[in-house]
Amino acid sequence: MEKYNTFLIVAMCIGGYLISEYLVKIGKINKVEHRKFWNMVLAISFLVSGVFGLVMAVLLDEEIVFGGYLQMLNLHVRLGIIMATVGIIHLIWHLRYYFPKNNDDR
Repeated sequence: MEKYNTFLIVAMCIGGYLISEYLVKIGKINKVEHRKFWNMVLAISFLVSGVFGLVMAVLLDEEIVFGGYLQMLNLHVRLGIIMATVGIIHLIWHLRYYFPKNNDDR
């Protein structure tokens, strides 16, 4: 069974996020560009992983033999790891919507 290198993928996502956050802090990129980039990473990882998951489900349901199944599964899982990591970052960004600091924001 092939390894997915989960720790490496999570570390790269968090490292990339921290680098882009630092670039915002020093003024190399603005916060809107930073958020647009990470929202695109989240959207693309979701769409590709989701489409691969649906295709694999249909192939299994219809008992269609497909030579690239394991490669598709590998990419599906790796993109799912990216999606979960960036999704957690995204959730942290938006926690203030659900838990405002004062009651006037509700």
